[in-house]
Amino acid sequence: MAAAPLTPQEDTNELSHSAKLRYDEAFETEVAEVVNNPPPADGIPVDGEKETSMTDAWSQELPDIAHDELPLPLQDPRRKFRSPVAGVRLTHPGGLLEGGPALDEDVAEAQKFIDQFQVKSSEELEQKVSQQLQVAMDELRSRASARQAAVENNEKVDRELQQHVAQREVEVRIEQRAKERKGTGR
Repeated sequence: MAAAPLTPQEDTNELSHSAKLRYDEAFETEVAEVVNNPPPADGIPVDGEKETSMTDAWSQELPDIAHDELPLPLQDPRRKFRSPVAGVRLTHPGGLLEGGPALDEDVAEAQKFIDQFQVKSSEELEQKVSQQLQVAMDELRSRASARQAAVENNEKVDRELQQHVAQREVEVRIEQRAKERKGTGR
């Protein structure tokens, strides 16, 4: 049996920003649904897709998003920019999947990444980023599948529990009737 998806508090990925956000079950379920059943990519493409440059994207009016609003629902109208995850739009070019711009500490994280993978050129950086993005996407797919399996199992358990509760209610009514009959001498 696969390990259950990690909660943000259990996530040991030092580069993960989501550990700093409140847990939102609806958001996690929504992301898992999109990952498991990806719609076509949408939103404003930036760099690499030749339709909008990063400079043009940043020149647009970008929303101010308070930390306590995060994570934003996937259908929030402030989400406009395409992300690596089909069906998840970002509020800022290169921003967080949860919503909002990349964090200030991303420069330090970028340096950690460069040091960790001993990157020496821009081509090597592109290659390593692409590889790590694929690793992250694979883990996201794995966690989304595990989450979906857990949700389905929980629904099954809930149905079984409801059946047992209904059965027990019938048993209690029968027992009460039997006591009443015994008390009246039938």
